[in-house]
Amino acid sequence: MINFELIGEPLGIPTYFQPLPGNRVSMRLAFFVGSMDDATAGGDGVAHWFEHVPFRGTVNYPGTEQLFEQITRNAGNLNASTSQNKTVYDAVVPKRIWRQALNIVTDLAGRPLLSEAGIEAERRTIYSEIA
Repeated sequence: MINFELIGEPLGIPTYFQPLPGNRVSMRLAFFVGSMDDATAGGDGVAHWFEHVPFRGTVNYPGTEQLFEQITRNAGNLNASTSQNKTVYDAVVPKRIWRQALNIVTDLAGRPLLSEAGIEAERRTIYSEIA
């Protein structure tokens, strides 16, 4: 039986926990909006853009280095992806830093910094990926 426990609602997002064996934690924050929604949201690449731009910095982690520092220093992984029907932010980290990783993942999804330079840099990145 899967036993999930509600552990809080950072930024108003219900967050559940399930204990697993081992020393690592995997977390995913999924939004059920993806590339098939681009046309109604403003054009090709919009969902992909929302996947990329937060990695330029967030309110609590104002640069790429700050976002990745805690995760990579502890042999973890931080990533995101976009498919036709969802956009996902995820992290895999040692259990001892799961709270910090959850803070980073929720900040990516809910509090990105939107600088002109970051927006333009990600626009170029996405155009090259589409090509």
